[in-house]
Amino acid sequence: MSALIEVSGLHLAYSERPILTGVDLQVEEGEVAIVLGGSGCGKSTLLKAILGLEVPQQGQVRIFGQDPSALPEEEAQDLRRRLGVVFQQGALFSSLTAAENVALPLQMHTDLDAESIAETAAGLLAMVGMGRAAGLLPAQLSGGMRQRVALARALALGPQLLCCDEPSAGLDPVAGAEIDRLLLHLNRTLGTTLLVVTHHLLSIERLAGRLIMLDGGQVVFAGSLAQARRCDLPVVSRFFNAGAKTWN
Repeated sequence: MSALIEVSGLHLAYSERPILTGVDLQVEEGEVAIVLGGSGCGKSTLLKAILGLEVPQQGQVRIFGQDPSALPEEEAQDLRRRLGVVFQQGALFSSLTAAENVALPLQMHTDLDAESIAETAAGLLAMVGMGRAAGLLPAQLSGGMRQRVALARALALGPQLLCCDEPSAGLDPVAGAEIDRLLLHLNRTLGTTLLVVTHHLLSIERLAGRLIMLDGGQVVFAGSLAQARRCDLPVVSRFFNAGAKTWN
């Protein structure tokens, strides 16, 4: 396997308040990597840096072997098209139907004709179990349905790497489990590399990937769920104790 994501010595601060203070990690091709930690530990900030939405103040982020910040904008955009993103709450365009939301990346970044785009969007919606909702607006969908549509949209350009920011946040247990099932299906059948940011224990258990735990702006643990449960680091053991008061 080769590393699709390489983060080395990453530092980021907001208004001089340190968020990430020397993060080092790798995500290998074909794996499921789960970034976890308590509220405010920098999970989403790390994801933004990986996606190029935040520029490192120190250190480097490399995706597919390249540093997006060192590339001309057109090349950086080409690089980002090789990854898909599922944002919190789906982030669908409210004025577009489910099918139109999924079709948007194809319209923006491919030369496909309208018929081919419509067929591709329909196929993606069917793949995530949303074929019958193609003509519905986001306001007409439940939270779980919106996340499925967002997942279909993230897959529109056939990404090698799929990044998900709290994909089950705000969903009921059944909808959250279904999103996790879909993510694992993509990984196992298509070989899509997954980077999932979450603090939900049930999702962490279902996805059963390699855990990367943040605390104090740094990676404090990396390993399997079984290893995490045996770890004697207080910050790790507290996280897996649902009754601990330290975590929200």
